[in-house]
Amino acid sequence: MNIQQYDFSEVSSRWKLLEEQSKNSTFFQTYDFHRIFLNHFGADFNLHVLQITEGEEVIGIAPFVLKESSLEFIVTQPVLGGELVTDYGDIICREGKEKEVWQEIISYAQEKNYTLKLDFIRESSLSYEILCH
Repeated sequence: MNIQQYDFSEVSSRWKLLEEQSKNSTFFQTYDFHRIFLNHFGADFNLHVLQITEGEEVIGIAPFVLKESSLEFIVTQPVLGGELVTDYGDIICREGKEKEVWQEIISYAQEKNYTLKLDFIRESSLSYEILCH
């Protein structure tokens, strides 16, 4: 497996394909929701969008903002003077690859000496189950 950082606009078609292949995807994980959120609120965000591949196949995308040394979900950033306008943050990945994708993200964060701030993951999410058990 491989993990790389990409510009947000570079991953749109792969992200949309993963939306169709994901068991975990909600409206809050869609590319279009992220695009609208960033257009309105993300001018000052230090985006850190990670793409995870297995061979030539993209199996996951992790949409983060880097704040100091903390990786946080893009759409869970406070805006409008501290308001939280999004209910959930999460990765988007191909069904059945959630655990492997999270292992790559955790390894990447450890290697870079980043912390992961994973607020707002739904309790019904596979990510929640993987990370808490």
